[in-house]
Amino acid sequence: MGRACAAAAEDYSSRRGAARRAAMMGGVGIAALGALLTAGAAYAQAAGDVGEVVVTARRRAEQLRDVPAAVTAITEADRQGLVLDRMEDYLRQIQGVTLVTSGPEYLNDISIRGQGSGRVGFTETATGLYRDGLYNSGGGFGGRSLTRMDLFDNARVEVLRGPQGALFGRNAVGGAVNVISNAPRPEYGGTATVRRSDPNRTDLEAIVNLPLGDKLAARLGGFISDQHDGFIVNTTTGEFTDTQDSKGVRLTLEARPSTKVTLGAMGEYYDSSAPGFTGLARSPTLDAGPDIRANQNRQGRTDIKEKGFSLRADVDLGWADMALRASHRERDGARGNEDDDHFVGLSLSDVAPGAAVSYPDYSRAQFEDYRRDVAQVTFASKKGGRVSWLFGAEYLNSKDHVVTEPLDCLAYTGAALAATPGCFVGTAAVGAATTFSAAARQAGRGTMNHDTFNEKVDSVSLFGAIEAKLAERWLLGLELRGQHDSRDYDFERWSEDPLVYFGSGTAPTGLLAPIGGSGAATVQFCPPTLTSPACAAGNETATVRTGFGNTFYTPTVSLRWNLADEQNLYWRFATAYRSGGFNTNLPPSVTRTLLPQILRYDAEYAYNYETGWKGRLFGFNAEAAVYYTWTNQVQVVTAPSAGATGFILSNAGDAHVYGFEAEARRIFRVGPGRLVTRVSYSTSDGAFEKGASLISQGVTVDLKGKHVPRLRDNQITANLLYTQPIGRLRGFIGGSAQYAHGGYETPENSRAYAGYTLYDARIGVEGRNWRFSVTGRNLTDERYVLNVVGTAEFWNQPRIYGAELTLRY
Repeated sequence: MGRACAAAAEDYSSRRGAARRAAMMGGVGIAALGALLTAGAAYAQAAGDVGEVVVTARRRAEQLRDVPAAVTAITEADRQGLVLDRMEDYLRQIQGVTLVTSGPEYLNDISIRGQGSGRVGFTETATGLYRDGLYNSGGGFGGRSLTRMDLFDNARVEVLRGPQGALFGRNAVGGAVNVISNAPRPEYGGTATVRRSDPNRTDLEAIVNLPLGDKLAARLGGFISDQHDGFIVNTTTGEFTDTQDSKGVRLTLEARPSTKVTLGAMGEYYDSSAPGFTGLARSPTLDAGPDIRANQNRQGRTDIKEKGFSLRADVDLGWADMALRASHRERDGARGNEDDDHFVGLSLSDVAPGAAVSYPDYSRAQFEDYRRDVAQVTFASKKGGRVSWLFGAEYLNSKDHVVTEPLDCLAYTGAALAATPGCFVGTAAVGAATTFSAAARQAGRGTMNHDTFNEKVDSVSLFGAIEAKLAERWLLGLELRGQHDSRDYDFERWSEDPLVYFGSGTAPTGLLAPIGGSGAATVQFCPPTLTSPACAAGNETATVRTGFGNTFYTPTVSLRWNLADEQNLYWRFATAYRSGGFNTNLPPSVTRTLLPQILRYDAEYAYNYETGWKGRLFGFNAEAAVYYTWTNQVQVVTAPSAGATGFILSNAGDAHVYGFEAEARRIFRVGPGRLVTRVSYSTSDGAFEKGASLISQGVTVDLKGKHVPRLRDNQITANLLYTQPIGRLRGFIGGSAQYAHGGYETPENSRAYAGYTLYDARIGVEGRNWRFSVTGRNLTDERYVLNVVGTAEFWNQPRIYGAELTLRY
């Protein structure tokens, strides 16, 4: 009891200290911004207005400057001027946001303000992902980031920084990303676009808008992207390992049966084939450079097929506006033919001296079947009153079935098996293996596990918001969500190691005892088809059936002061949680007893204090914010035992993060043309607090005072777009510079976060019904490591040139 009271007192003291620090930062921020506004008010010029963007950051349409939170919107116009292709191109445009990758695009994560550094495939994200306001995350094959289908034909991408737990819900700890799709328009028209770029890549896009009478319209769009060549060469086969192709189609319908009712439906299909882990990963011990892969006899591929359907209804009830939303998603993903021995740096290891094949060759495949249903209803007050309100309810159900296995292994019988391509880990009875040979063989044997997991999630929530005018220029906002999650989880593991003998007594010639020995210490388990005496007692298939439920409350409070026309100061306190769950990528060195202990990790909960300003200054539309976030039970990546090749999530303890963000936008008249400018800057830092720790390779590491990973000391983005009439045509030239420096990649600060300075450009000309441009991305050909997994390195893409032609009709 005494320990519990002491822990509670320490927790309260830590939170109170966080509040004091946040209040102090807020006071300083308000004073500084007030002085700046007073000095710059006289210089405001309407001619420099870029125009306000309308966003739905609070689940209702409003101007960006009226939202008491840090929000950035990337619009259709931005995409035409910038060079945006992959998700990381979008993220570099936004202050305080970074990419977390493990190689393939489908495993990319978004980290906002340092949240989300702890991530493993199939676990929950720390950034909420949404399509048209509905939750759009979950699963491993594409459920962690925005796909090319998500980024196709959208009106804007809204990035909300800071916790968004009240109105958006689960996992919006760092923030939320909401993609708003383009709706059908009442007039006929469309576009057709063709792009050609390095390396031998062709993209085709077409969108057509079809009015179908006075009350119905349709929008049909699709794309094909085909990249035949690549940048990364496999010197063994002479082929490129990073070729890829994708295609997608979307049909949207919108009906207006009356002036008070709008109905919509959308269906889409997406198909992607891309490189897997091993073709993208550089082994420092085997590969000479970032674009060279040596000693690879396999080229891993990933295939993802996804289809989705959604329905919506907007109804004017007179006293309120009602919005109904529902969506269904199905995704089938698979990866195979991975060169796993190259990935861990063992392709040249001698695992069986004297044998016909002396090097390892093993590969594991993975398959996922994911389903998700979401339904949501909201009621919102009419505009114009002194009090505005919104309330709603949401239901989510998801099911995930994943199998990971050494697909090429022969069916286990208990007798010696022949060496099989894709399942050759060594030979037990040939020659006197060196220490390194034995270690390499042991590593290969440990990966020959068959893992199956099934996970079901049910989530129900009620949420609401109210904003009232306290005085003529003061507005107080209150938001709250209550959410209950329940999660059921089933896990099975058995070994398909071709060298293992699961029976009692001495292992026959050509076979070896299970790793760790039989019984409680073993980390290899019999297949379910094997019975006694072939499967000795204690070696049976490892099976875990478990589940849990949680209820969370995530309040938000905001105070906004409209100190002058087009000038807003705000203070915001917000919370959010990142759901707990079960680890699916369990290391091969886990014993039966340890399995239930490391499967589960708990939720993390964030408290954010923020002070900001939005308005006009020296002719610029600008905004700035300072923030302080305290996170309880931060989820971090750990390796639970020495030599573990798998990683899990665990709770490290508490951490805090603080930072400053600013952005300015303006249009200048330059000669006969105009120059659109946008500059953003952010700086951040943070540290783990007393008691925080993790297990790295079996050793407990004290994290107190260590920097929170995925934060940048400095991030700067500068975009320029100049347009000028050329006779009856219009010429344009744009450039973008993105700079990032400082920070750490790992919680224990063992690896510094690679910085970069990148330059992109676009130059072109357009007429009334066409547009042509030439693009360059990463013009200085800067190369840097995006992430390191184990010892494998993943690098950014080199310089890319391209051309684009769009026809409008």
